[in-house]
Amino acid sequence: MRTPADEFTRARWLRYLELMLNGFLGLTLLLGLNYWSLRHYIRVDITRGQQYSLSPETLAYLKRLERPLNIIATVSKRSPRERSSKLFTDMENLFRAYVYAVRPYITVEFVDIFRQPKRTQEIASRYGLEEEDVILVISGDRSRQFAATDLYEMKEGQRYAFRGEQVITSAILTVSNPDSPKIYWSVGHGEMELDDVDSDRGLSELAQLLQERNLVWKRLDLSLHHGVPQDAALVVIAGPHVPLLPQEVEKLRMYLSEQNGRLAVFVSPRDRHGLDTLFDDWGLLVEERFVVQPRVGEQTSEALFIIRDFASHPLTQSHIDQRLTVLVGACRPVLMYPDTPSDDHRSLTTLMATDETSWAKRSYPSRNESDSFDPKVDIRGPISIAVASERKIDFQLGLKIPRSRLIVFGNTDFITNQHLNVLGNRMLVLNTLNWSLDRETLLNIPPRRIEPFHITLSQNEIWKLALVLVIGLPIAIGCVGGMVFWFRNR
Repeated sequence: MRTPADEFTRARWLRYLELMLNGFLGLTLLLGLNYWSLRHYIRVDITRGQQYSLSPETLAYLKRLERPLNIIATVSKRSPRERSSKLFTDMENLFRAYVYAVRPYITVEFVDIFRQPKRTQEIASRYGLEEEDVILVISGDRSRQFAATDLYEMKEGQRYAFRGEQVITSAILTVSNPDSPKIYWSVGHGEMELDDVDSDRGLSELAQLLQERNLVWKRLDLSLHHGVPQDAALVVIAGPHVPLLPQEVEKLRMYLSEQNGRLAVFVSPRDRHGLDTLFDDWGLLVEERFVVQPRVGEQTSEALFIIRDFASHPLTQSHIDQRLTVLVGACRPVLMYPDTPSDDHRSLTTLMATDETSWAKRSYPSRNESDSFDPKVDIRGPISIAVASERKIDFQLGLKIPRSRLIVFGNTDFITNQHLNVLGNRMLVLNTLNWSLDRETLLNIPPRRIEPFHITLSQNEIWKLALVLVIGLPIAIGCVGGMVFWFRNR
């Protein structure tokens, strides 16, 4: 027969067992939550301007990664130099965004050259490291290194903008894609050159964009080749002064029809291009006209046109979504033949156009000629100044695979050094390249301006803040504790 003492002992052991079980379950829950949060955490960027978020272009690149990447930075967090300390913070925040985007494909390692001499020597002997504050991006046996200071854009000796995402994404493209797309740049007809630093006709800024995106460009003189090289991912003809020869045009036609070719053409209204027969095959009419824009609000003080009208297309959708405009100089119309509509085998899209008050004149007005609309010979606006055309080929099972693409712009000014980085011009050029190379998901990566954030408080406001923190907060906590104690002991 159980005595009261036995019942008390049994109850006490049951209580101990219950406490132990509760403690075990609580510890299991805590460990489980930590493990789940480690595997499925969510990173939220609440900074102004999303300073620590990657652009859609970078995210699209990262989704295509097929091999792991390792990023090594020889920047110390404990460096006494203010420059290195700020550099470490910016790099750490940027690298976290990359790791979060495609974990576990990307790993990051910070190496302190003073505290980790053995690891530093190992990296230096393997990758030829000779300086501190260097970033290494490694994929397999391919690597690229650059100075950490390249992450900043300088202006008047000060850090003006943080371009770390541009630099890191460019390095990732270089090491993760052994075969870089080759762009052939037409020469021999007075075209604009990628190594020209002239502001009006030079394209050195565009050449820098190609390099940052792991795109290789080569000159192509069609008169010296039997045809377009087989490894050409894209051929560009930018502002020829004299027309191409018929045999050169035929080589381009064969490239488009037989090599799944991609061709981008930029023509000005003053020069003859000699591509009329090729454009005819694609349903395009690029006449020797020029566009007149009478509305003052659609021009700048330099008589440049502000283009606001865009069609829905992968090449211009970002301009529509972000309400960007494009600044162009003198234009010639790029029209579609009325009797060649889009069908299952060919798709034509007017990319951008001037407004309804503009018109296209037959020729440049002379001193004695009135610059007014002539309904007998002129074309009333809106005037199309860019068209994208795509041909498709049918396969079995109803598949339609893009075969070749042609883009024609009736302007050359917006790709020059003087205007490339104005308004939405840069994004239009990059999207043109991406669409031509089947990279429709890739967008522009703009530098992010460094804007210091300061909080200015008066002496009176500082005293009020101190009273709230030192006196008000403890009193509030005590009141809450007193209410909890009172409710539990009622």
